[in-house]
Amino acid sequence: MMGKMYYLGNGFEKNADLAYRLFERAIKDGYDEPPGVLTYCMMTKMKNTAAYGKVNVVGSALDAAWDMMSGNLLRGLSKGMQTQAQINAAQNNPRALLRYLPLQAQQLAGVDVVKNPDASLSRLRNAAAQKDSVALNNLGVLYWNGGVIEPNMIEAIELFVQAAGRGNMEAVANLGLLYYDAGVVASENYSKALEFLSKAAKAKHVEAMNLTGVCYRDGLGVKKDYAQALTWFSEAATLGHAEAMKNIGYMYVSGTGVTQNYEEAYRWFKGAADRGNARAMYNLAVMYLKGAGVYKDPRTAASWAKRAAGLGDEDAADLLVCNYCGNSGRTNCDECGGRGQVAREGELSHLTWSCSDCSGTGKVRCNAVHLADY
Repeated sequence: MMGKMYYLGNGFEKNADLAYRLFERAIKDGYDEPPGVLTYCMMTKMKNTAAYGKVNVVGSALDAAWDMMSGNLLRGLSKGMQTQAQINAAQNNPRALLRYLPLQAQQLAGVDVVKNPDASLSRLRNAAAQKDSVALNNLGVLYWNGGVIEPNMIEAIELFVQAAGRGNMEAVANLGLLYYDAGVVASENYSKALEFLSKAAKAKHVEAMNLTGVCYRDGLGVKKDYAQALTWFSEAATLGHAEAMKNIGYMYVSGTGVTQNYEEAYRWFKGAADRGNARAMYNLAVMYLKGAGVYKDPRTAASWAKRAAGLGDEDAADLLVCNYCGNSGRTNCDECGGRGQVAREGELSHLTWSCSDCSGTGKVRCNAVHLADY
């Protein structure tokens, strides 16, 4: 197709924008082959994220202005800086927005492709030319991730299709993962994702198991089925998949498809957190803060929140900043509105007196639990 030719520069000068428009037109006309569809969706995702990021700059500025008025400027400014950093990173390296795919273990004439892909690239190409399915998949991964060779999404996807056609479950899973990611661009991609993911899941591909569970839980490409979701999450969790453990914990804490059980939720969140899952750490922090399924323990809540925040969980970082005083320990007095004085009652209502709640200072001590102090 013409879009592919302009994307690769075959017979024409490379032109990504024109390739994108041609992909879009072909898809509207019924084209549904993975290379063109997935490349178009990933290009759309990068474009949309960059555009959304620009909107977030305005949102962060508004957040900062609101927090300034409510006495919590530090939180707003922090969020604004985080958002701007994310936008800058996306603009400098748009491909960083896309999923990173792992190499499949393979030995080629004594060279470990996983540990030394650069040195083994020539041998990898030769093995791929001989239709070795692992080599086809690994060469596709290198084209997808870039670094060792110039990234090329179409080349990568075509190699995954070839490897999958030869029964390579890693390649099948890779196609499922990419279709899943493409679902945010066009929801019909989720049904295609589930087709590949469920096939790989049945072959014990652990990430495919987890995402198959997500599809059934959220109704992505299939009717919601919480029993199926729990089954697939449990299969993945048995193999040590932290995200699947976290997902089971969420089902129990929310009562989604199961009887709500905070103790069981805690057990699964703890297992996921012990394996480095930041979101599970945040959930544990909330449970300890609220005393849900565990005794209230601000010190332990703070410990989990700090670990999660250190891994980039923004909600955990927010949990460490007081909503009322921004960790300053002081907030405007509700009785006098921060003025320090209130109106007298009765005939002399035009006179004012010092507020007894704040002793005329306009500020009161914040009584919230400040996790940052632990």
